[in-house]
Amino acid sequence: MKRFSLAVLALTLLSGCQSNYYAQKYRNDLPAGAERSLLPHSGPAEFIRVDAGDLADEAQRAQLRGYTVIGYSKFTADTDDYVPILRAQADAVQADMVLSSISPEGFSNQVVAMDQSTPNLNNQNNSGGYQVSVGGRAPAASMGSLNAQANMPGGATVMGSVPRSIYRAVFLRKRVEEAVPQQVGK
Repeated sequence: MKRFSLAVLALTLLSGCQSNYYAQKYRNDLPAGAERSLLPHSGPAEFIRVDAGDLADEAQRAQLRGYTVIGYSKFTADTDDYVPILRAQADAVQADMVLSSISPEGFSNQVVAMDQSTPNLNNQNNSGGYQVSVGGRAPAASMGSLNAQANMPGGATVMGSVPRSIYRAVFLRKRVEEAVPQQVGK
């Protein structure tokens, strides 16, 4: 058990200060007592990326192949590479297979620090020094209308558009195959 904890800690450190949203949003889907029907965890999970619309169908297909859903996670966050924390969560729950999907969710506006080294060159060339995004479109390079601009106090911050995505994962474990009753000849 000590070796397992060290591996999870190492993966967490490798992923930097990134929160493990898969762990924070994890929901156990295994009924009490059902863990007796699971085979012992045998090693690293198999990761399969699927489209968000196909996730439920793929989970059903996996169940027909002898897997049981042990839990799932769903969260919305900035578009980023969350594979290391997905792997850490799969290890933590001892999943044998993980089905995951990522779908775009649009953009959010965030306040970010302006470049103070050359403010006139880098910040004022974009007609006010910030970007605003509407809906799911790509962020605009600048705002053309004077009515759409605002001067930030002291020029210390600007608005930036950040893409966001919806992350989903279904964690599965191999189960003990149930014996199929056979007819005995008379």
